[in-house]
Amino acid sequence: MNDHRRYSRMNAQELHLAIRRLEELARGEAPGWAVAFDEGVRTIIEKAGSSAIPRLLFLLNDESNNHEVMFSVVHGVESFDDDLYIAKLVACTPLLLDKSPYWLSVLYMRVLNSDRSRAALRSAVGPDTRSTIASILGLIVAKRPSFCDQIDWVLFED
Repeated sequence: MNDHRRYSRMNAQELHLAIRRLEELARGEAPGWAVAFDEGVRTIIEKAGSSAIPRLLFLLNDESNNHEVMFSVVHGVESFDDDLYIAKLVACTPLLLDKSPYWLSVLYMRVLNSDRSRAALRSAVGPDTRSTIASILGLIVAKRPSFCDQIDWVLFED
């Protein structure tokens, strides 16, 4: 939950190139790829700030065998303030639900495990996103019924 705003020094083109580099590294073919990937995520966060959150989220890929890479992305986006990161997560959920439901459910389970994060989620969900968020949370509850009490508000709140 660091304040990354003071580091914004990466323009859109530089962010695009940095994300492309991460996509290449995520294949795990180059020597030292995991360390380079972690460093790349940190650099993007430091230089692009919160504008990079959606681009980082879209690196999540259920077909990847490199869980280390995926968790680097998870930890990177979680380093932002909950309200900011979770609002961007909610906004990206409709596209991520099709692209990467497993990693999306990992992110939401982590959100549900924290009182502060759950409060941020509750604030971020609006009428236009409620059904999509209910879909991902429904997938979570189907696999982990223990989360049921933490998500009733999504389904039953007006």
